[in-house]
Amino acid sequence: MISSKDFDTPGFAPWDGMLAAYCEAVDTGFGQTDTLFKTLAQCQLELWGLTSRRLQACLALPGTLSRCKTSLDAVHAQAKFYETALLQGAESARRMADCVNAAAGLGGPIAEQWRERPVRDFITLTVAKPPRAVRRRPSARETDQRRVA
Repeated sequence: MISSKDFDTPGFAPWDGMLAAYCEAVDTGFGQTDTLFKTLAQCQLELWGLTSRRLQACLALPGTLSRCKTSLDAVHAQAKFYETALLQGAESARRMADCVNAAAGLGGPIAEQWRERPVRDFITLTVAKPPRAVRRRPSARETDQRRVA
């Protein structure tokens, strides 16, 4: 990397400060983006692995389907293929999210943060509470007292 010491010759004197600032900024920028590039490389490696696993499964699918004796066996084989695809995709997405999470400095894997949330039950219906008895306020006519002179 070029440093400001390389430009101490008299010919660069007017631009010495500008070149020094540029070289220092580039050095600082590369230091900060190092973790970003490592994170991107880890995510790319994970995507390559997922692609490789799914390609192997796609190539093995015709052989698996040819061994099926009934149409129900073929449906089960395809269901297993897609179930495995979804599980592998979810696992790869979790790993990539953990890489990005670690690079961002947010701490802890994503899966642990999701587990901390309370589980909501969307199936069980809650019974509504009966309405409260409404208390009637006395009207102005009822509360007025007649004045006797």
